[in-house]
Amino acid sequence: MWWNLSGLLAAVAVTWGLSRLLPPPAPEALQGTTLSAAALRQAWAAQRGTWWGLVAASLGMAALALALGVR
Repeated sequence: MWWNLSGLLAAVAVTWGLSRLLPPPAPEALQGTTLSAAALRQAWAAQRGTWWGLVAASLGMAALALALGVR
């Protein structure tokens, strides 16, 4: 729909414009706001059980839908 595209373009324009007008943040203010690859791997490993639970639940729902004849 055309208003989705116009809304996206307006949001991009406003964001870009404000990013050019406002001063950049101090480096101290950015500490702790970005993740390293090592931190991401550690977070994924810590949540491994949750991910497997979500996969199992998804497969269970798909099996139930097939058993009930849902297309």
